Amino acid sequence: TLLCLLFVFGGAAIFASVEKWDYLEAVYFCIVMLTTVGYGDPSPATKAGKALSCVFGFWGIGLIGSAVGIVGAAMAEALHILSGEHEQKNGTK
Repeated sequence: TLLCLLFVFGGAAIFASVEKWDYLEAVYFCIVMLTTVGYGDPSPATKAGKALSCVFGFWGIGLIGSAVGIVGAAMAEALHILSGEHEQKNGTK
């Protein structure tokens, strides 16, 4: 959601500065890292970048996982309501 986008684009700005990457390459790195694809192209070369990627990955993967869980739960609830199971369970049909 919005927090995830801020995390990715803010992290990309930091990585671009620390690793001297162009911004688009840093966005690509952040998305690949947080989706746990991990192509390895690019990867941090500096000690600061490596330390930052550990912290960024730890917090970011949790953040992305939470967002996916929230969206998934909302979709499941919507399908549950649309299927009519909600009404049958509550005896309102």
